[in-house]
Amino acid sequence: MKGILFKPDMIAAIDSGQKTMTRRVESCLSDFNDDPNAYNFEKILYSNKLGYSNAFFAPESKTCLLGKRPKYETGDIIYIREPFRVPRDFDSLSPANITAAPIEYKYGGTKNCIGNKILNPGKWRSPLHLPVKFARKFLKITDVRVERLKDISDSDCISEGIKIQKENIEGVWYEKYNSPLKTLVTSDPYESFKTLWQSINGNKSWELDPWVFIYEFERCNKDGQPIEETPLASCHNN
Repeated sequence: MKGILFKPDMIAAIDSGQKTMTRRVESCLSDFNDDPNAYNFEKILYSNKLGYSNAFFAPESKTCLLGKRPKYETGDIIYIREPFRVPRDFDSLSPANITAAPIEYKYGGTKNCIGNKILNPGKWRSPLHLPVKFARKFLKITDVRVERLKDISDSDCISEGIKIQKENIEGVWYEKYNSPLKTLVTSDPYESFKTLWQSINGNKSWELDPWVFIYEFERCNKDGQPIEETPLASCHNN
């Protein structure tokens, strides 16, 4: 099973049901994104022979199609990689060599133990090292699309999990992520998403306007069954 990384506030937005999609600039698109304007996206096709999909692009100067495989496919079950730790007695072991242990997650919550903290906690471990057997959050990919980054719609900006700072009779106000103290707001979801993207990927990435894969998803359990219940408040800590 493949894993995926998110920032803590994006995990909270997933838990609340607000974030239902993510845009990714994947390495397989790097050739196209050296000059995004030189290519046109055509379509995504699934090959029964290959067993996976390809996104096809047409270079402006040629008549051929070039295919790139998205990291995730529609129907895939993936898990969210989180920072974690286990008891100190296991610190010398890699996660692959730990068959079972109480687990504490950095942004709140535990697994295989009672309470919100584990006893004798060990070192914090990178989310990159979280194996699927220690995962607690799973997503089912419901759709895969391709578009240029700046073509995002207002509704997609909201579905990307931008934070609502306040609502009043004047409307809804979203966070501007380039504010040092996160005190600035905007009524424009597009502007909010722009600053969110820049805070994660840098200003240059936004100006490049790269081709991105868009993965839509729903929360599920490890077997792919949808999750409807309200998540615990402890999972929303940043």
